Amino acid sequence: MKSLSRGEGKIPLLTAFVIYFKYPRQPASAGKLKWCQGSLIQLGQSPLVSDHGHEFWSRALPNVDISGWVQEGIEDSGTNTPEWFRDPGSAQPWLFKESGNGSNNLHGKAWAEKIVYKVGTLLGVPCAPTHLATSSSRFGSISKNMASPETHLLSGSQLISEMFLDFDARDKKRRFHNLGVIQEILTGTQAPTGTKPQWLNGFDTFVGFLVLDALTASGDRHVENWGVLIGPEGRRLAPSWDHGNSLAFDLLESNREKWLGLGIDRFAAKGKPTKFEGGKGTTLAGLALDGLDRISTNSRDTGLRRSTP
Repeated sequence: MKSLSRGEGKIPLLTAFVIYFKYPRQPASAGKLKWCQGSLIQLGQSPLVSDHGHEFWSRALPNVDISGWVQEGIEDSGTNTPEWFRDPGSAQPWLFKESGNGSNNLHGKAWAEKIVYKVGTLLGVPCAPTHLATSSSRFGSISKNMASPETHLLSGSQLISEMFLDFDARDKKRRFHNLGVIQEILTGTQAPTGTKPQWLNGFDTFVGFLVLDALTASGDRHVENWGVLIGPEGRRLAPSWDHGNSLAFDLLESNREKWLGLGIDRFAAKGKPTKFEGGKGTTLAGLALDGLDRISTNSRDTGLRRSTP
């Protein structure tokens, strides 16, 4: 795909900054995001149009057999009852999410998890390592727990509730879950460990999450799908996680054919960040661009120099 290639001699750094610096505040910015978003949806869905989608992705994205791993508990949030497993040779636990059987069209959720992780890594957006996985006869994905014995995770929900006593994570209007509040919460927060370029701070990196969401048609960045790690190094934004609701993973066969016929760009334009306050009034690309307008001056100036030939 052109958006991920070294086309015209330009190596993509962090797509968020390249888009912003090359097309600042111009309609082309949103257009570029929608074009990339459509391309990635097509990447995720094209093989699924055939009856051999599961076999295709199983070969293209090898999976890890965790049948011999130790099951350590059930995650108390999320759907489909995710389970924690520990690799006998590793100190870090991994979260296993079952993606159903081949007849109920849910294999796409595991593929989406893996594809978005790979795309985010290519773009420089920190993401929790994710792999396809099998546990006995079950198929799904595993994601590495980014907390350590020295750190603990505070979710977006917990962080917002510390600022606003009347915050309710169940509020359908998503009150207080907006860029202004998130920027205030992340003031003084460092980017995830190992993030490059090193001049990115926590909020700048969070905006990178929003760009990744726009590129992959993910409207699931709710208050439990981001957080901050607290530890000896202070406060760090946790890497992005939970990317299964992306790339139109749950479209039925007939709807896939319909949208491929109508044009992926039309489908991509329907993406709404409904997990954010006021999200129904904008698009995934629009929210990402609003975030880019808020990034730090240092990141903007440094990124401009690095992204200009």
